[in-house]
Amino acid sequence: MSLAEIRLVLQRGEADRAEVIERRLRWIRSQRAQLEDAERFLEHVIDCTHDLLSRCPDCTQYASTSPQADRELNRVNDLASNDPRSPDGAR
Repeated sequence: MSLAEIRLVLQRGEADRAEVIERRLRWIRSQRAQLEDAERFLEHVIDCTHDLLSRCPDCTQYASTSPQADRELNRVNDLASNDPRSPDGAR
């Protein structure tokens, strides 16, 4: 929160106080949901048996619902395809 927002929140009589608090709560809830999604995804990835995450329906589903996850999935797949130890790493 900015200092101005903190001042608003601390002053009970401020007109925009409730709006600032509600906006911050929405942001916190959104961040929490994204972190929970990321946690579920990573827990799945630990035991995922696919050689590339894009070949796993569960991993692909996660990526299709999260733009950030989609970027991360592409980065992981790029790393795997460039890894000489990976079966797909040999070009």
